Amino acid sequence: MKYRGWILLSFMLIGFSAQADVAAGQQLHAQAKCLSCHAAQPYDREKTPTFDALVKRVAGCSQNFNTGWFDDEIRDVAEYLNREYYRFES
Repeated sequence: MKYRGWILLSFMLIGFSAQADVAAGQQLHAQAKCLSCHAAQPYDREKTPTFDALVKRVAGCSQNFNTGWFDDEIRDVAEYLNREYYRFES
């Protein structure tokens, strides 16, 4: 019985840790100087029509510019951009 409780607690903690950290995303976005490339037309919903597409674009930028971001940091940046610019339904 106690073992099941620990398993449930573990899954709950994993779920909570999977939540994006918008403040961290904003900080990563600023540190990577993303607006140095995106300043003229910051972010465009026509080119990025869904949240999943946004995550893929952020991952592509991260790879192209060698940011070293982990998957959770890519998700944080995508969530920040979504709240600030795109406003996709979550």
